This record gives sequence, C-alpha cells and structure tokens, in this order.
Amino acid sequence: MKPAANFAIKLGITPNIATLLGFLVSIIAAGLIFIYPYWNYILIVTAGLFLLAGYFDALDGAIARNSHQITAFGGFLDSVLDRYSDAIIIGSIILVGFPNSVLCVPWIGLIALVGSFLVSYTRARAEAAGAEKMAVGLAERGERMILIMIVLILQGTPWLAYTTNPLYNYTGIGMIILAIMTHVTVIQRILYARKVLPEIDQKNKEKDHENALNENDTHSNELISRPAELTTSTEKAIT
Repeated sequence: MKPAANFAIKLGITPNIATLLGFLVSIIAAGLIFIYPYWNYILIVTAGLFLLAGYFDALDGAIARNSHQITAFGGFLDSVLDRYSDAIIIGSIILVGFPNSVLCVPWIGLIALVGSFLVSYTRARAEAAGAEKMAVGLAERGERMILIMIVLILQGTPWLAYTTNPLYNYTGIGMIILAIMTHVTVIQRILYARKVLPEIDQKNKEKDHENALNENDTHSNELISRPAELTTSTEKAIT
C-alpha cells in the first residue's frame, strides 16, 4: 500500500480526493446492480468495483500518513462517506426489481442496513464519551463488504444459482447473515462500552476532585499572602 500511496502523492492525489474517488466508485457499482434482471454477470462486475472502492478506502489513509496530511476533517469525511456508501449499496440490493423482490427480502435488507449504521454509531458514540479501542465485534466494515462481495459473485454466476426466491438465494441469505452479524456486533459494543465507560467516569471524577483541591490550595495561598502584602503596604505608608 505504501508504494501505491507514494505514487498517488506524486500524481497530486490528496487523502480527501482518494476518499471521494472511492465513494464515486461505490455509487457506480450500486447503480450497476439494477442491470441484474437483464444480465446476471453484472453482479460480478459490481463486486469487483466494490473491491476497488475498498482499495481507495484503504489508500486514503496511507496517503494521509505518507504525506503527513492526517486531519480530523479527513477522518470525519471518510466516516460520513462510508455511511453513505453502506446505504447506497444495501439500498440498491433491496430495490432491484422494485416493486418485486429480486435479490433479497426488503425488510431483512432494512434490518441489515440499520444494523450497519448502528455498528458505526455505537463506536462513534462510545469513543466520543472517552472509550478507546472500540473496534470490537464480528462485523467491522471490511467484513461486511467482503460478505456482500462474496454473495454478489455467487448470485451473479448463473450455473451456481439454485433458486430465484429472494429469501433463499445467495444475496438473500447474505442479507440475513449481515443482519445477524451487525446486530450481534452492536450488542458486543454495548457490553464493551458498559464495561469501560464507568472506569472513564471514575477517572474523570478523580481528575475533577484533584482539580478542585488544586483550586482550593491556590485560593488558600492567595489568602495567606494577602496579610503580608498589607503589612508591606503599611510599612511603606509609615515610611
């Protein structure tokens, strides 16, 4: 990844540009899914594009590190566009063939989509509260994308197809697995946050108590020094 990042830097590609390129590839891939009812193999092409989008997602971080352009906004932008990508990808799988269900049962896809959002939200919310190392659980974004790519390849290979039922086909089963994995991950993160956040609360209380003691000491020292200052002022006045 480092040589590719250095080459991208020479081309003038910044971390944010790489992030936007990955997002653009995701949009194109999601749009191509709608061709599936007319050409099965498009799902294999789509899986390849998702892999390329994932490559850009990894490349933006490598560019940022190698060019010393790591910024808070860059991380924020990457996270926001990842959520948009998740919504577009899963949403496309749900909507293919609308109003008929083709690739998955819509309500199962929605449960998977909500789970994907909550996986990210629980991490962001816990880290905002002070928790560290919240990348726990079964379904990090990388694992979710790998699962989606595998089922798209299987579904897009006609001689592997065994049913057209959206509940039992490859993508339908993939959405069921994704729904289960994401919500299990949410529970894992809730339990982990429940473990570490009280420790952080205790540390914050101890820190606040220490600051309060320091403020009291400072105030006491000021009161002690005032008589000396008054005495000096009185002596000067007498002189």
